[in-house]
Amino acid sequence: ILQCFLNKLKRFLHNLYGVYETSIIWYHNAKRFKTDEIYDIVISLSFPPTSHLLACYLKKKNNVKAKRWLQIWEDPWSSDLIMNALRTQTTHQKEEKKLLENANEILYVSPLTLQYQKEFFPENASKMRWAPLPTYYESKNDSIDFSELHFGYFGDYNSKVRNLLPFFNTAKNNHYNLTICGYTDLIMSSTETISVYPRLPLDKLEKHEAKANVLVFLCNLKGGQIPGKIYQYSATNKFILFILDGTDEEKRILKEYFSKFNRYVFCENNESSIKQAIDFIKSNTNKSELFTPIDDFKPEMIINQILEG
Repeated sequence: ILQCFLNKLKRFLHNLYGVYETSIIWYHNAKRFKTDEIYDIVISLSFPPTSHLLACYLKKKNNVKAKRWLQIWEDPWSSDLIMNALRTQTTHQKEEKKLLENANEILYVSPLTLQYQKEFFPENASKMRWAPLPTYYESKNDSIDFSELHFGYFGDYNSKVRNLLPFFNTAKNNHYNLTICGYTDLIMSSTETISVYPRLPLDKLEKHEAKANVLVFLCNLKGGQIPGKIYQYSATNKFILFILDGTDEEKRILKEYFSKFNRYVFCENNESSIKQAIDFIKSNTNKSELFTPIDDFKPEMIINQILEG
């Protein structure tokens, strides 16, 4: 309860700075940058979105000269479930529209987000495309023992964004070994076989991740955004339980894309389907293709895809 209050207070204080929150301070310092060099391409990334604002300012002032300006949006405001829940979407959407109008190209990291953003901003749809996120580190173990499964869910699970309860209940009822790390607005208690932690520092999180041999990936309830950890998980040699959620059309598109890699074990977000998927994993621990790292999300592959258009 205290953590929920602190998170709400933090959000309130950040909103006092406007749509760009506290990163607007960084913007006012960084906008003094100037160079006479002419670039082939300038890329701004939406972590934070202020980088788009900065790129826009520098180009308009001719402080940076470039033939192309590419905006990469991992979490566009208009498709953000938390923004919608906090009812701040309209203000952010107006600012987002201004940024999109000035870009030469706009890139998203989900085919569903691309689809929804084209509907939100049809006047900019021709500039939009998508590409997966690259992996940012290798996480391959020499060998993994699958004789006993240990599941790991590592990420936030706000109830307005993701529904982790069906998986939690399945693990609880079947006494699966499970570790959960991440922020939530729910009250979920540890059991004899389940350890529940809040969001942890990276050094502590990595220790829990190392113990898991099945990584749990949970889709959002709606909106099309793909939690970026799916790409990093794909670089491991662990099983990935891919829990589909959202509308039927959203689930169809995601499964259609990710199925081509023959790397994931899919299920619906209900206890029966989750249990069947886990039984499948138990009986297929000899199928190496299901836990072999794939190369498609390596940085060099994604960078080429981005630069080539």
